[in-house]
Amino acid sequence: MDVTFDASVPATRRDEIAALLRAFDLAELRAGCAVAVLAGGASNANYLVGGSDGCRSVLRVASQGVERFGIDRARGLDAHRSVAAIGHAPALLAADPATGHSLARFVDGTVLDPATIRATGVLDRVASTLRHIHDTAATVAGRFSIFRDQAAYTRLARAEDLDLPADIDQLNGFADRAEALFEAVGALDQLCHNDLQIPNFIDDGTTIQVLDWEFAGTGNPYFDLGSVTVNAELDAPERAQLLRAYFGDDDPRHAARLELMLFMSALREATWAVIAEPVLDLDWDYRAWAATYYERARRPVGSGALDAALAAAR
Repeated sequence: MDVTFDASVPATRRDEIAALLRAFDLAELRAGCAVAVLAGGASNANYLVGGSDGCRSVLRVASQGVERFGIDRARGLDAHRSVAAIGHAPALLAADPATGHSLARFVDGTVLDPATIRATGVLDRVASTLRHIHDTAATVAGRFSIFRDQAAYTRLARAEDLDLPADIDQLNGFADRAEALFEAVGALDQLCHNDLQIPNFIDDGTTIQVLDWEFAGTGNPYFDLGSVTVNAELDAPERAQLLRAYFGDDDPRHAARLELMLFMSALREATWAVIAEPVLDLDWDYRAWAATYYERARRPVGSGALDAALAAAR
């Protein structure tokens, strides 16, 4: 296999990339391929691979040591396959479950952001996509708990004397109350993404594809809805629209549970940034990211919305 590289690919990574592509031994690349850097990814490096036949794929070179973040590479690949089987993730062409390295079909389409998700009909389609995934995709071995993640991240930050906010105990106290609430109401066990940054959605014009399944596991679908809500900063009418499109009704318990999970999504994202800063060497302001998301977590606390949600969610 003849592998050529765009100037964007660091010379220090080229031998590794070529070795991975040859090991995957994909038939459509045997006549040769060209590799260029593809932007995005915090715990991965992504590359666009063009085959001599015009087919394009994405090589994900997975960073190691991600147990720090609760990532299970094999479970993430299983989830990717499960969602690809129902048409909402790109075909996984090759993968190494031990390392998490993978090769997937490139998806052409519009990468959503907080503006494009508000275009007419798009939020409804995102909700329908998530409902289809949650209801239809086969679950995978291994549970995901946002509450377990937040507690583990906090313990790690304290053990390494990292910069947690002064009100972290108050925020985690609300997390404990939310966990008890969801245990009491018996939340569903469905395959969930658990890291729904808005650019993980790509609209190919027909279907919304969902990328980056590394945090996936059997878990609580309200957390995926909460992640979309907090990351897109949906306002009250938009939240109601999301819930109506997902559930098909206006049950006030849905809104209350969403409030709890948007809080948890913001809290976990902020604490993730705290523990990521020492180990992920990216051109990224982790402290500003943490500050932004801790503030988003504080909003429902300060307004009383979180107390009200805890009362209304049962």
